[in-house]
This record gives sequence, structure tokens and C-alpha cells, in this order.
Amino acid sequence: MSSTIIYHETILRVPGAHAGSGEDLFIHLCQSGSSNCFEYGKNGRDGRRSRGWDVYAFGTRKQVLAEGIRGAGHLEGGCLKLGSASKYSKPETYIRRVKRLLKEAQSTNALENCYFAGRHLSVQVRYREETKAGINNGVTAYALHDSASFSTFYERFKADRGFEKGGFKYFVANGPEMR
Repeated sequence: MSSTIIYHETILRVPGAHAGSGEDLFIHLCQSGSSNCFEYGKNGRDGRRSRGWDVYAFGTRKQVLAEGIRGAGHLEGGCLKLGSASKYSKPETYIRRVKRLLKEAQSTNALENCYFAGRHLSVQVRYREETKAGINNGVTAYALHDSASFSTFYERFKADRGFEKGGFKYFVANGPEMR
């Protein structure tokens, strides 16, 4: 059975005024991968486990924490691991981590610096247009650094009840390759 392994994570703050919100918004980014997927290594042997950056959650402090609490339940069943495939972590450990990351994010501003461990993170806002039949009708891109553009995205996000769907549907994240 496969599980998702979270290797690294950070939370970025978007000032509420920039998004036309009364509260600051937070983007929870994770570098994660499946426990049974490997990169192609040297001499045809398996390399390290594959991994990539994704946006796990987006919203107000309370919404991002709620998503972290929901995700912590997956630790109990073994579907989610922190750091390695063999390591067991308690849900309480992950909830404390998300709270700590939210506290640390208070001193950041995603508009000025998107860095993790001194390396650049890229976050793009993409709204996947879908019809009622679930057919993909393209993608509308919004600029995180443009207040009017991001405010328009945030209004659509709220109307679409995006908080219930997760950040991966609306964002594309790229970050440093880290071991």
C-alpha cells in the first residue's frame, strides 16, 4: 500500500488588503511524494523517491488550520507520513507543526519573498474552468502580485467554495529540489 510522504513544507502569508479580504490569507505549500514512486537512478537502478511541490491549502488562518487538522487524520491510518516512509507520526505532531508554520508565516509576505531554506519558491494562481459535466474548458491565470487580479481570483475562489476543494485545484507550485 502506498502513502504520501511530506518532506518539506512552509506557509506563505498574503496580506488581506491585497486580496480584498478583511483577514490575511495563507498558502500552505508542501514538497511531497508517493512512497512507491521512484526517480530513474544511475545505471538503471531506482533513485530517490519522487517528489514535487504542491499547494496543500489556501485560505484564512482558521481555514488552513482546519485543513491541517483534517489531514492529520490521515497520519493515524498510515496514508500520510512525515519525512520518511517508515516513520510513524502522531496527528497531534502534525497539528502542532501547522500551527507553528502559521505563526512563522505572520512575519512573511508572499508578495515580497517566496523562499524556503534560502531557495526560491514559485506560486502561480490558476483557475481551472469546468462545466457542470466536469469537462475542462481551459485555465484562467491570475497574478499573485497584482492586487486587482488576485482579488478577482479570491472572489471566484470563495464563490466556488474552494476552501472545501483544496489548494491543488487552484495553484501551481514550483520549488527547490531538496533531499
